[in-house]
Amino acid sequence: AVSSDLAERAMKLMDAEKRRRGETVKKVWVIPNGVDLNKFRVMARQEAKRKLGLDEGKRYLLYVGRLVAVKGLDLLLDAFAQLTQKWRDVELLLVGDGTERGALKHQATALGIRDKVHFVGAQPHERIVLWMNAGDVFCLPSHKEGLPTVLLEALACGTPIVATSVGGIPEIVAEGQVGRLVRSRDPKEMAACIEEVLETRWDRQRLRDYVAERFSFDVVTRKLLEMYGSVMRES
Repeated sequence: AVSSDLAERAMKLMDAEKRRRGETVKKVWVIPNGVDLNKFRVMARQEAKRKLGLDEGKRYLLYVGRLVAVKGLDLLLDAFAQLTQKWRDVELLLVGDGTERGALKHQATALGIRDKVHFVGAQPHERIVLWMNAGDVFCLPSHKEGLPTVLLEALACGTPIVATSVGGIPEIVAEGQVGRLVRSRDPKEMAACIEEVLETRWDRQRLRDYVAERFSFDVVTRKLLEMYGSVMRES
């Protein structure tokens, strides 16, 4: 499994089935997703903004992914609307496309923030590193997740995180070290977490080092080899 959360869920399901058959659950290995540290790297934020044609004088909240209901982007828009009452220089970038695009545009208009929300659309994967570096805070307001690689990519680019505390996200986002966890669907809580991250001076290289020590391809490969070696010895 890619997270302890998924491993626990799988073991409960397997345990129920095994008990029904009078058997026992065998070992479940947790091996996380990895991040390509060569592709996702820290670059000057102003340079990234310049290359993307963004306003270098503004700060940006960033989301990268599908615009679908499970990602909970309605919560992010509600929280952002609250932030704009105080933070006049902050705008929101939504990179990606999906079935909720129309509904989200309508919501942004209804909230009076349509001019501050940029629906960027789907982008070539090789340009995602620019968006990750241009964002001042990466936001992921999902209802459920496994172990989202997009958070690893953001951290590899030195961008702090605000994300809902669901699935394997808490296994990535160490509270206070690389960002903040949102523990409810309350826009006020999410807005407060984003504001705290915006006000914090982050060492971008330390964010990258954090993810490199835990989720680099080298780390994940060693865990895979350990698992295969164990299986071969047991067989």
